[in-house]
Amino acid sequence: MASCTLASPSKTSCRVIGQLCIFSNKLRLAIARVVYRDPEIYIFDEATSFLDSYSEKRIQASIENLRQSKTVIAVAHRISSIINTDEILVMKDGRIIERGSHAELLSKEGFYAGLYNHQHDIKHSKKEKNIVTS
Repeated sequence: MASCTLASPSKTSCRVIGQLCIFSNKLRLAIARVVYRDPEIYIFDEATSFLDSYSEKRIQASIENLRQSKTVIAVAHRISSIINTDEILVMKDGRIIERGSHAELLSKEGFYAGLYNHQHDIKHSKKEKNIVTS
C-alpha cells in the first residue's frame, strides 16, 4: 500500500512500506507539487509515456482539469494523450507541418491522420491477439 501525504508537497516523499513507489505514484506526486505552486502555464513532456493505461487515464483526467483554467502545453508521441486538446501542433524534422484540433487534423488526411491510424491499428491488433476463442 502506498503512503503519500501532501502536508508539505515540495518535501513529500513517496514510499511503499520501505520501498519506493511505482513510477505512476511518483508522477502523480510530481504533478501535485507543480499544481501546488499554481503556475499560469504547465508544460508536460511525455507525461504518460511510461504508464499503464489505467494510470494514463488518471493522469490525463488531472491534466484535463488543469486545462479548464490554465494554459497546458503537452509534448506527446502517444496521440491518446492529446486528443482532447484545443490545438495540436504536428512536428516533423523540427518543423511544424500541421496544426489544428484532432478532428480537423483527421479530416485533412495528412501526416497526423496517418500516425493516428497507425497507433489505432496497433492498439486494436493487440486486443485481437488477446481474444481467446473456444
